[in-house]
Amino acid sequence: MKFPNFKDMPIELLSGIVLKAIISVTAIVFLLFFLIGFDEIYEESPEYNEPAMTNMLIWYVLIVSLSAFVSIVVAVILQIKKQFRSDHADNRVPKQLVSLSITITTIIALALMFTFGSSDPITVNGEQFTDWIWLKATDMFIGVIALLLIVAFIAVIVSSMRVAKNERNNR
Repeated sequence: MKFPNFKDMPIELLSGIVLKAIISVTAIVFLLFFLIGFDEIYEESPEYNEPAMTNMLIWYVLIVSLSAFVSIVVAVILQIKKQFRSDHADNRVPKQLVSLSITITTIIALALMFTFGSSDPITVNGEQFTDWIWLKATDMFIGVIALLLIVAFIAVIVSSMRVAKNERNNR
C-alpha cells in the first residue's frame, strides 16, 4: 500500500482527514469507556462508580490536549517566521506590530489574572475543592476569556465606526 504524499495534498483535504480520524478515535474511546465495566463499584466508597476504562480515557484526553498544545506552538512559531519574512503592512495595517502586541497582551493578561485570581476554596456537589494551583488557573482562564471577549467587542465597534466614517468621507 502506497501512502499519499501529504505535502502535495490541499490543506482542506488534509485537515478533513485529521478531523475524521480524531472523531473516529474519540468515538471508539468513549464507546469503550461506557460499554466496558462502566458500572463497577468504587471499593473505598460504594456509592460511586469506578469505570474500568477511566485510565484509558484520561490518557486519551491528555494525549489529545498535549497534541493540540504542541500543534498550536508549532503553528505560532511558523506563522511568526512567515510574517517576519513578508511585507510589513497589509492595507496600511502593520501586521507584525498587531501580531506581536496581541501575543504580548495575552501573555500579560494571563500572568496578571493568575496573580490576582482567587484561590478561595469552592464547594461543588457538597465537596470542597481547595487545590490552590487549579483554583488560580481556573480563575485565570475565565478572567482572560472575559477580558479578551470585551477587547474583541470593543475592537469590532471601533472598526465599524472607522468604516462608517470612511464611507461618509468618500461620498
